[in-house]
Amino acid sequence: MLELRLAQGNLLKKVLEPIKDIVDEANFDCSKTSCSLQGHRPMDFVELLLRAEGFEHYRCDKHYLMGMNLNYMSTMFKCAGNDDIITIKADDASDKVNFVFESPNKVKVSDFEMHLMDIDVDRFDFPEAEYDANIRMPSAQFAKICRDFSQIDDTVVISVIEEGVKFSITGEIGTASVVCRHTPSNKPEEATLIERNKSVELPFSLRYMISFIKATPISNTVTISISSMLPLVVDYNTAEMGYIRLQHCITLYLIYVDCHGVLVNEALHHIVNSEELDSSSKFIAIFDLQNESFLLMDCSKFWGEGERCEGETMVEKK
Repeated sequence: MLELRLAQGNLLKKVLEPIKDIVDEANFDCSKTSCSLQGHRPMDFVELLLRAEGFEHYRCDKHYLMGMNLNYMSTMFKCAGNDDIITIKADDASDKVNFVFESPNKVKVSDFEMHLMDIDVDRFDFPEAEYDANIRMPSAQFAKICRDFSQIDDTVVISVIEEGVKFSITGEIGTASVVCRHTPSNKPEEATLIERNKSVELPFSLRYMISFIKATPISNTVTISISSMLPLVVDYNTAEMGYIRLQHCITLYLIYVDCHGVLVNEALHHIVNSEELDSSSKFIAIFDLQNESFLLMDCSKFWGEGERCEGETMVEKK
């Protein structure tokens, strides 16, 4: 038996907005401690975590994997009032899920039922990585910058420099830039905190950012992690409830941990010059320092279209 009851049902409606822009169908993975979701489209990845303690009532007798069409789910949730209590129910042997919307005064109760789907998709866990810079700022401010800049062009450049974080754009009508300086505050929702390990400057598509900022109502703050070798991470944390994390890749990236610089350079050189590898592919590199070699894993299918190829290329350090 699965039964999840959320007093702030409007939160689920807000959470679905950015996710359904990225993925149409996804599995809700429910355990005794949390309910999570992963999904992706070319260049983007979304991860949702809702902790058990954030629900008014949370019962999950076993592991449930519930495949749902998120657009249909969002349509049903639009029938719920902003103050309604939402309960999600599923039986062990059923191929359906029930949504119950209950008004705060118990005067109105609506019951909806949706068929579950069999969605075959792999889960993916990103290794821990150190980013060149991390920025925590008011989510409304970040959303306004993205919306305003999208009227000028479709590519924003994010630069983390000594003066702060700079958002800049160049279009046919002209240029624009906004600099947000490191500004501590007793009120977290008003602070801009910048942790800079080194300066970094990268371009990102505003078309994807506009999808991301739909998560703004979930949290007063947003954390942006940026690195020249890793996907951009935009993280909206909902305190005790959990988080929604969105990642956006540029064309090519490489993940590595505690490696000699020469091995990293060899790996990048091999990717750029190899005729066997497509420059639009995405790779995870696993380095073997003892044998001075590395393994490249092609994760193209996870991030985009095409057949999955987990081949390997070993290159000796010269």
